[in-house]
Amino acid sequence: MAVEEIARDQWVAALDPFSQQHYGWLVTVETLEPDAPANVLARDAPLWGVHADTGLRGGGAISITVGRGTTYTIYAPVSVRIEQAEGFADTALVVESAGGVKTMVRFRVPARPEAVDGMLPGELATVQ
Repeated sequence: MAVEEIARDQWVAALDPFSQQHYGWLVTVETLEPDAPANVLARDAPLWGVHADTGLRGGGAISITVGRGTTYTIYAPVSVRIEQAEGFADTALVVESAGGVKTMVRFRVPARPEAVDGMLPGELATVQ
């Protein structure tokens, strides 16, 4: 598995196209705290977007919006990375906060974004 660490000064520039490429993909959002079981916040919900606000006091914030507009906000994030399977298919986005809590956005079906370019959420592919 490959991991792409995104530099803090690139969060806004990287997450906007990431959100556009993965809009509508089904995701599971969960938090992982040290010495605690995973806490599932959303399961198989369509991803609306992931946005960074690095200008906030206290270290900024990363917002993850899924489903019918439910937003999960991670305050004081310290790292953002994209996990990829072989073939560079995105499998997850991981945001870690200053407190050591990891928020994971796992894709239900990992794929290279260009493999599904042009598909609309809910659109079914047909075989000719």
